[in-house]
Amino acid sequence: MGGLNKSLKEKFEDANNKRIILTLELAALLHDIGKLSSLFLQYRQKWQKNEDGWNWNNDPHCNEFFKKDELLKTNFKNLLDLFQKDLLSGDPGDFIKRDSEGSKPLFSKFTIQDSVHYHEKDPSKPGEVPSEIKDLIKVIKAADSFDAAWDRNNPLFYSDQTEGDIFETNVFGKEYCEDKIDFNSLDEKREKIYETLKEDLSCYLNSLRYCLNSKNEEERRKILETIKENSHRGTLSVTNRPDNDTSLWEHSYAVASLVKVILGHYLIYEELLDQFGKVRFGIFGVGWDGISFISKGQKIGDILGRKRIINELKSEIKKTVEFEFCLGNSIYEDDNGIYFLIPAFLTKKGEQAKSYEEYLKELESKIIEKSYEISKGDLMPHFYFEEKVKNTQFITHLTLCIQELRKRIPIPVLFPDHKILKKEKEWPSGKTICPICQRRPIIDETKNICETCLERRGNNVKDTLKEGYTPFASEIALANPQSKSPQSKKLCLIIARFELENWLNGRMIRTLFVKNAPLLENEVKNLGRIKDFINEENKAKDYFEREGTEYNFRRIKKEITNPTNDTIFLYSRRNKFEIPDNLKAQWERLEISAREELQKVENREHILENVICAKTPTPSTILDVWMTTQEFNQGLNGKDFFPEKKRPVLTGINKKVEGIDFYAIYKGKINNISCEVVPIKEENGEVKILIISHTYDEFIQQIKDENKLVMEKLEGKTIKEIEVPFKKEEVAYQKYYPLRLITQSPELYLAIVPADSALQFTNQIYKKYIREYGKVIGRLPFAIGNIFFDKHMPMFIVLDAARRLLKTFERNSKKPVSAKIEEVEKDGKITIKLSYAQKPLKSFSWQLPYRLGNNDIDYHHPFFILSSQANLDYNARKTLFPTVQGNVIHFSELKGCDTIEIYPNFYKFRFLDATTRRYELYEPESEDFALQIYTVEDIEQTFEQLWSFLLTKITDTSLRHIEELLSDKLREWADDSGKLPPEADRIWEELAKVTIISAFGFKPEEIISSEFQFLMRSLKSKAFFDLIELYARILKRRLEEGK
Repeated sequence: MGGLNKSLKEKFEDANNKRIILTLELAALLHDIGKLSSLFLQYRQKWQKNEDGWNWNNDPHCNEFFKKDELLKTNFKNLLDLFQKDLLSGDPGDFIKRDSEGSKPLFSKFTIQDSVHYHEKDPSKPGEVPSEIKDLIKVIKAADSFDAAWDRNNPLFYSDQTEGDIFETNVFGKEYCEDKIDFNSLDEKREKIYETLKEDLSCYLNSLRYCLNSKNEEERRKILETIKENSHRGTLSVTNRPDNDTSLWEHSYAVASLVKVILGHYLIYEELLDQFGKVRFGIFGVGWDGISFISKGQKIGDILGRKRIINELKSEIKKTVEFEFCLGNSIYEDDNGIYFLIPAFLTKKGEQAKSYEEYLKELESKIIEKSYEISKGDLMPHFYFEEKVKNTQFITHLTLCIQELRKRIPIPVLFPDHKILKKEKEWPSGKTICPICQRRPIIDETKNICETCLERRGNNVKDTLKEGYTPFASEIALANPQSKSPQSKKLCLIIARFELENWLNGRMIRTLFVKNAPLLENEVKNLGRIKDFINEENKAKDYFEREGTEYNFRRIKKEITNPTNDTIFLYSRRNKFEIPDNLKAQWERLEISAREELQKVENREHILENVICAKTPTPSTILDVWMTTQEFNQGLNGKDFFPEKKRPVLTGINKKVEGIDFYAIYKGKINNISCEVVPIKEENGEVKILIISHTYDEFIQQIKDENKLVMEKLEGKTIKEIEVPFKKEEVAYQKYYPLRLITQSPELYLAIVPADSALQFTNQIYKKYIREYGKVIGRLPFAIGNIFFDKHMPMFIVLDAARRLLKTFERNSKKPVSAKIEEVEKDGKITIKLSYAQKPLKSFSWQLPYRLGNNDIDYHHPFFILSSQANLDYNARKTLFPTVQGNVIHFSELKGCDTIEIYPNFYKFRFLDATTRRYELYEPESEDFALQIYTVEDIEQTFEQLWSFLLTKITDTSLRHIEELLSDKLREWADDSGKLPPEADRIWEELAKVTIISAFGFKPEEIISSEFQFLMRSLKSKAFFDLIELYARILKRRLEEGK
């Protein structure tokens, strides 16, 4: 049993304490497994009408679920025994309650079955929960309620999915026919979890009890991954809209993480956080400059090898925090760091706080050691756990941690006194520094790379080949049409970036609605249908028949400001029948908490109404934000866009090659045909040579029955020729996709693709964005960049260009732009034509989803933020609602001449025809940046449309003449700022008009045509000239090709 004189480090290292924390973490993770059942969804559809014996009080997911689960009882009897086994038998460690009567274990007993069967029960009611498990049920309920928050605890009953199919969505509102839940699949998913637990749970629990080691962590990770795989997409935590955006995994993981924090809090302070209002935590951040780190590479293999280091480091830091130190769980990660929920740091706790501080220093020291071990000192972390985030109730403070770390990460990290770093070897005399890591000596002048960087490059080539992609720039370039022409050697780095700050800080989440006028009207309209509350509903129905059923924000505000017995059920828990005065006091506390969380928000007048009626940024909601965008980026694998290619592979050559470096690229010749080759060594020891300069079909036609490959190897200053004879019949092939994915994190996507396909692939990415995020367009900025380059351009130049462009996107995506609605059309989707209020030439249209999977209008997600100068006529437009982000209005109530505030989807392209061109991609923050840059909509609605028009009208020669004439005058007539004075601008427009009429043969009556106006707009906006740069100079397209 725990002792009073133990240090905090000893407490967390104590095997019994760690066993209790990790086993209760698992029990909390499984508390809602009963929702992974077709029976749960059937219940949700039928309880309101009391069909098939279901009612409010007999939810099957928690009412003795294990005892009634035929799958478990029939096929997994031994597992059921484990679920019923006491997890806490034996030494209680330091989970001890001390009072005047002495010391006794804080928790007497607990089983996984207790977590499932009792987490919905009320421990304060006599007989509902066995006395020996009350404290732990309180802990799980505190975590459960904290994550459920206001919106999931107070749903509108008629937003539940009781008719037909049940659909899932995500926090951004994607919901189509294919998003319906397969009832039977839930039972299949549960069975898969049971299968894994059958194999691993007993071993995991026993090893925690008897032999804690690294194998335990592997078992834990396997169990967590299996549960995640089978309880994330295609599952629900609740069925009410919009809370059907929370998967069972997201909620269960959030609850388990909070339980872990609560238990850690007790070890530190001997204080049990057994009510959701008491729950507090800290956010611990570990960060680095990921993009700068991966950009230090000359070849694709170098940057991918460095990306692999980031992944390994994050994985090892997770093990350290979550298992070895047992403090909490990760809540967010990207290429620049990883963040954890851990116990709060309570400064006022004196010695206990001091001990905790020392333990955290020990944790940081361990992470430094792991970082050095994995990255060989190339990637060392910064830490952030300071006043802003060390003691909070708000998961949205995660963004404060991210922001502060990102301020620090460009600064070099120094740990001069750390014992591990003192082991650095002295620099060998006369050795050249490695150009990639810039830290270690090169192997020799021929290789010009250090051993560590060479190993990383080779390992990446192996991994990439297994994944079915290519690590070779030459093979990507081969996918360009006419691949032997000089222009076909171009590649393109595609950059796609989500701006997540306003979602992770919760502000945009509060523009999504659980309750608003249309939803409340629907609730009132359906009163009298729920059998369990029939009397209360009929009484309320009488009230609304007298007072009317029309709602708008004014009525909502009135009912929240002065709650009465007649309307209170709309804003509180329907089954609780709150007393107005009690609820009002509860709301006052809620408002105080919200104002503390939203201190920097300008729109504070209607915070209470916003908090009560909108979604709450809970831990699981924040998880859903970044997991959804990460899944989107991971879905951009290119396999549905780029056709598979075949590379020639020389086999059967084990004894024919000596003195070569595997996974290095060699130039050579085959029967006097120039080629590039890569020797590889398979796991079974077989040596093969990849031909990366030719496709298989082309290669097999060019070679003879008997052939000779001559590889050129540089030794010192001389070239050694290595001859490899081979037969045609020994040539096999490997399939690969001609692109290379670099990163697919929550906010960032990087991939290298053939230049000729870059625009089409970019457009496909954007169409996918519209389909999946169209309901939040203007609130979720998505910027895309295309950086074109020759295949021989060093990759560190290309990645440095990307880094600069990303900084430009990040700095200029914080402020919205005013856009004026020109036209609105409604059908299955809503089509909105709009233009920038400050730059009418900048116009585009959106075709956006605004319906649910069952084809009803979605009143939860599709909203725009109105301009602050908008006329707030609540009577005319019922969906108008003030939020912390501004006044929002539903898509369906938009009108022509409305002005909305949107965060644009920027688009920028550049060709790196010289290394210095990368410096042009960084632009400092400016007021008119958004007015000058293109948006992703311009790819299709400006560039493609304009090029299609030109294809049928003029020749390349005429196009060049137009460009030369008009661009020359732009330069000649510009003032010192580079802009045309007003009179010169007017004359230039007249010149452009005359030139266009002459070149395209427009007749006088055609000057008012849409084609002529479109051409003139493209000239005045300069899109015409950028089109020539992109299509004619970079992509080498020819107008004659289209005729």
